[in-house]
Parts: sequence; C-alpha cells; structure tokens
Amino acid sequence: MPMLQVKDLTKQFGGLTAVSKVSFSVNEGEVLGLIGPNGAGKTTCFNMIAGAMNPTKGQIEFEGQRIDGLQAHQISQKGIARTFQIVKPLRNLSVFDNVMIAALSKSKDISQAREIAQEVIDFTGIHDLAKKGAGELSIGNLKRLEVARALATLPRLLLLDEPMGGLNGKEVDQAIELILKINKSGKTVVIIEHIMKALMQVSDRIVVLAQGEKIAEGTPEAISKNEAVITAYLGEEYHAQS
Repeated sequence: MPMLQVKDLTKQFGGLTAVSKVSFSVNEGEVLGLIGPNGAGKTTCFNMIAGAMNPTKGQIEFEGQRIDGLQAHQISQKGIARTFQIVKPLRNLSVFDNVMIAALSKSKDISQAREIAQEVIDFTGIHDLAKKGAGELSIGNLKRLEVARALATLPRLLLLDEPMGGLNGKEVDQAIELILKINKSGKTVVIIEHIMKALMQVSDRIVVLAQGEKIAEGTPEAISKNEAVITAYLGEEYHAQS
C-alpha cells in the first residue's frame, strides 16, 4: 500500500479549475518530484495534501486513512509536514527558538522540545546559526531553517516546496545533500522544484503537471525524454543538454 495516495484530486476557484482529476501515489521511503510550469497546480496540490485547503473533488489517503477535509494541524499530527516557497520564520526569534516552537507540536514539554530542536539543528547543519536571529539569515540559510522547522514536527512524509529557489550553485549542492540525507534517515519526500538537474539527482520518480492536469509520470530518465513534457515544460534546450 502506498504511503500517500491522491485520487482524482480537483480544486476549483469559482470558474477556474486549478487542479483537475490529478492522481498519483507516493511509496514509503521514496523521493517523488512534482514538476511543471508556473500555474500548473503543484502548490495547490501541496495545499490540499497538507490541509491548507479542501479539495473540490477527489480524495487523499495517508497510510490507508482518508485525510481530505481534515484541518492542517490534524494532518500535521498524523505525520505530514510541508515547507513554503516564501519562507516566513519568526524573524525576531533565534534560529533555535524557531525550531523549538515547531517541535512543541509533538513534544510533551519544553524540555523535550529543546531536545528535538537541538537534534534537528545538528542534523540540518545549522548549529553554528542557532543563536542568530532568523531575520539575519541569508536566503540559503533561511531555506535550511524552513526545512528544520518542518523536520521538528517529526513527520514521516515531508513536502518540500521549491527548497532550492533563489540559491546559488554551492547552496543547491548543499540542499541536494540535505534532501538525500533526510530521505536516507527514513523520511518519505515529495519535492516541487524548478532546478531540473538538481531534481533529477534526488528523485526516484517524477510526476508532471501542466494546466492543472497530470501529463506524465515516470523515472527521471523517462521524463527527461518525454516529448509531452519537453513541449510543455522542459524545452528543447534542456533535452539537448540532458
């Protein structure tokens, strides 16, 4: 049984259909890439899976149980966490306190939350920044803090929304290492990303959306050669380089 199963997921905003009958599954322990042009419906899918909005139609199952219609905090408690494209840390608090506050959602008390926060900070490699104010961080470190905050809720499924957006080459390489490390630690990952060479390195499978519909699914190699994906998203230039 897949860890996550999305069936005929549809989201309408008035007369606009942002996502239309999208179905895919995520197996435990894998990294699934979710790609497509801007406006394809990727983040809307994340919002529905994470409980930020309810689907108009369709259903979502996590570990065999329906979760569509549940609120975000209920879905978090079941073991799903997500990051955001635009990071919004508590800028007036330290990096450590940002992570500790996230850990409070699953901890018994402050002491346990501190332990979880320290473990996550060490794991994500931001221990040298623990006492810094979140508002002082570079975009690369803010993205890493965003991942740390999500990990502090102790998820089994992690949804990463453009974790490499705005990063330089070195930071992208570090992000790739962290995602692979997270996956190796036992977390299942779904990742939205536009940096295709990076996404191809971390993903076991890729689902492609365009205009709210799924147009392809397969291994990174198969997706890179798929004519419909090349036309809708990758472009001939990427195809020639791959």
